Amino acid sequence: MRKLFTLSLVLILVLVSGAVNAQEPRQGGTLVVAAEIMGDSLDIGFWHGFGGLHVIDSIGEGLVQADFETGAAKPGLAESWTISEDGLVYTFNIRPDMVFHDGEPVTAQAVVRSMLRPVATDDPSYIEGMYMYFNQGFENWESLEALDDLTVQLTLIQPNATQLLVFTRPDGYIISPKAMDEYGQEVGLNMSMAGPYRVERFVPGQEAVLAANEDYWAGRPWLDQIIIRAWPDEASILAALEAGEVDLTLYAPFTSVDRITADEGDDLRIEVGAPLVNLFMPLNVTQAPLDNVLVRRAVNHAIDRDAIIEGGLSGLAQLPASILGPNDLGFDAAATTPIWPANFWLSRAWRRRFPSRLPSRTTDSGPCWPSSSRWTLKPSALTSPSTGSTPAPSWAKSTKGWRRFR
Repeated sequence: MRKLFTLSLVLILVLVSGAVNAQEPRQGGTLVVAAEIMGDSLDIGFWHGFGGLHVIDSIGEGLVQADFETGAAKPGLAESWTISEDGLVYTFNIRPDMVFHDGEPVTAQAVVRSMLRPVATDDPSYIEGMYMYFNQGFENWESLEALDDLTVQLTLIQPNATQLLVFTRPDGYIISPKAMDEYGQEVGLNMSMAGPYRVERFVPGQEAVLAANEDYWAGRPWLDQIIIRAWPDEASILAALEAGEVDLTLYAPFTSVDRITADEGDDLRIEVGAPLVNLFMPLNVTQAPLDNVLVRRAVNHAIDRDAIIEGGLSGLAQLPASILGPNDLGFDAAATTPIWPANFWLSRAWRRRFPSRLPSRTTDSGPCWPSSSRWTLKPSALTSPSTGSTPAPSWAKSTKGWRRFR
């Protein structure tokens, strides 16, 4: 399916779209962030909503970080790395003298243990079904080992151009082995990592209070404290923002954009950055008529994306050139997909499914397949896109990786 790419905001700690309370940057202070939900745990093995994701993004770090200006990987817990000429062996050099939030040293052994947590069934922190970890590409890992206290080596089965970039995901962040031992399966309620902020207080389902990490390898962060709090809906988030109770949000309603933009005296500002979030409409290909690729193409081309962008997203989105977004590896703006009328694909679907019942053309101006003109889309199908779910086939593909690490 073709997708919409929403525009997103580059601000402070996250890449998202939203309205912010404009202030001059300064050292110290507290930033209050409104989220649409706060999960019941911070365990990176599972999806707990964007509120939890923002917390993990603030307290965690992996071997590498994402450079949001270039799209490339840059040093994180690993200060440098090398890749073999055949693209199969990655050797990471861990920064010396780093510590987790609980004081435990960051070592190559700690990195390996955290990264292999989803397949280490004898680890006290192991929980069956930690699906988020499998974004890391386990099915293509031959081995992962600590060569010494500050050297980690990953060997792949086949080259993977995205391997470095997936390490920048929150499910690639490293958890303290001390926390894994002490809290076991409850480590998500007592998360200790090595990022710029640490968890001072976590109230499941409500909020997380984060404090600056004085021992962060890159230096103390600008803010003293970040409070990420869940609000029940977009309207309450906007009201809190306008009342000054919230400094930043990624979830103000799109319908508020025109009003905020038009009010020059308002102290609210909307920042727009590069496209980030992919909006798409999933289809169940196991059920007729959607099991027919031609019908799916017709549905695809029947959607008025321009109307969705203008009417539903206040113009803060752009059409894709292909299945990849502008920030995705391999994106090519020239790789466009030709747009054919929906009826063209439906007529082909009808002809393939009922070859003996083909209608005949009666006039030069009449439709070749009259029935195709009666296909319609329900409005709800166009306005409720799903975002960011992990496809089920990844489980099956991960089996090979499980066996290799047992």
